[in-house]
Amino acid sequence: MKNKVKKNVLFIFLQVFLFSGLFAVTYKATGTGATEAEAKDEALSSLSKVLYSKVKTTTYATQEMKEKNSKLKKNQKTLSNSITVTTDVPLLGVQFGEKQQFSKELVEVEAVLNSENANDAYKNEINTIAEKLESDYLNLSDSKIREEAISLYSEYEKFVTVASLLNVDEIKSLSFTRTDFDAKLQKYSDKEDSLLDAAKKITNEISKKNIFVYPVSYEDISCVTEFSYTLQQYVKSELGSKVCLKENIASYFLSGVCFEGESLDEKSKCLNVTYKLTNRWGRVISSSPVIVLLPEVYKNLSYIPDGYDFQKQLNENVNSENDFYSEVKINGHKDNVSFSEGDKVYIDIKVSEPCFIYIVGYVFEHDTNEKPFAYLYPFNENENGKLRFVKEINSDEANKWININPVEEGVPYGIEIIPPFGTEILQVYAVTEQNKFDFEKRIPDYYETDSYYMIDTEPSETLSHTRGLGIKKSTSSSKVVKSCESDIRYYTHE
Repeated sequence: MKNKVKKNVLFIFLQVFLFSGLFAVTYKATGTGATEAEAKDEALSSLSKVLYSKVKTTTYATQEMKEKNSKLKKNQKTLSNSITVTTDVPLLGVQFGEKQQFSKELVEVEAVLNSENANDAYKNEINTIAEKLESDYLNLSDSKIREEAISLYSEYEKFVTVASLLNVDEIKSLSFTRTDFDAKLQKYSDKEDSLLDAAKKITNEISKKNIFVYPVSYEDISCVTEFSYTLQQYVKSELGSKVCLKENIASYFLSGVCFEGESLDEKSKCLNVTYKLTNRWGRVISSSPVIVLLPEVYKNLSYIPDGYDFQKQLNENVNSENDFYSEVKINGHKDNVSFSEGDKVYIDIKVSEPCFIYIVGYVFEHDTNEKPFAYLYPFNENENGKLRFVKEINSDEANKWININPVEEGVPYGIEIIPPFGTEILQVYAVTEQNKFDFEKRIPDYYETDSYYMIDTEPSETLSHTRGLGIKKSTSSSKVVKSCESDIRYYTHE
């Protein structure tokens, strides 16, 4: 079969609006599994992904507003980026529906997070954390209290972020800002002379086992770079047998963030790095101290993600509905994925309702002069025109993971990672259109090359175009059409 797919296919200044709960908000997600426990776990994972998508949108808008109205020095930027991966989302008060037994091998369960049911749980948790954090803030000179305060502030921001999506009321505010907190921490930051020393410092106090290690995010962009990949390998090496290589069976998750700053004497640039260890429910177990890396430590390692400006635009995710969502994973992973030359890639998607989807790929080659570009992912080469890029998700496939790799003799085969290398993004657009010919009109124009079905616009223009097709009603019926999007970003290297 002809395959037109290329073979290798915050800083967040987190100031969340705290406001009274004016109306109830509900988020839902469904999971399937061989047992009820597996189905519940998958439902919680999907619910986290739904909220993570909403968090990205909220924090981006808040960050943009804050940057327009505030001038901050580099070393005043927040260390938090409190929710960088889906496993960071703290879930309280989740209720489960009755299990649906479709067969001996398949159970389905719905997870529901409703603001009315969860209001008190989030409010009490936030207020308890805030009281302890106020006390710790006065004693940051003590190293143990300092580490506890870093964990507490991360917890506080994560819970407040989710609480804001649920319209939770009567949340206790802190008497100091994140900028105040970070400035005070700078006095006690640890400067390391190598990535090995940094990894030792990050892992020194970790006693837990079965830990999945993510690469650090850069500011508000969760995408692998040379720097984050290299540091990740050092951290995994230091953890040794405590590492779990499979995200879906890990008990704990180690994730972090880095951003540019200045040394205390303000004479040189540096990278600030901090990690946190969370459990499967998004609770922070511990946090590393703030680590300062001077340029000689990370020289020759790129740390700003390829296509950085585009990825910030992508973070404006205009995901629409609370009850209609899509997910995508590669080789079982949903976040911060990287592959070496020769690796085989398997892509799975999941959509919550029957719908039509198409996928746009974005390519940002590293260390080349090639312009970034966008392409369409073909599902069926036997179709004509744009219909080859359309996939229908029927009622039997909704809420289930479906592999979309090319198939030979009924078996999906892996897409091999080959040069050139860099950052690639797959973005799924899903619409509850009733007619595939109506849906086909949403797909961008393209032309063919030897390797791709190329879209004849820059990635940023392509993204604006696809998001601009917000048709409210199907042309074949009066039914309101729902839409959503999701993406996965991955880094390829030799």
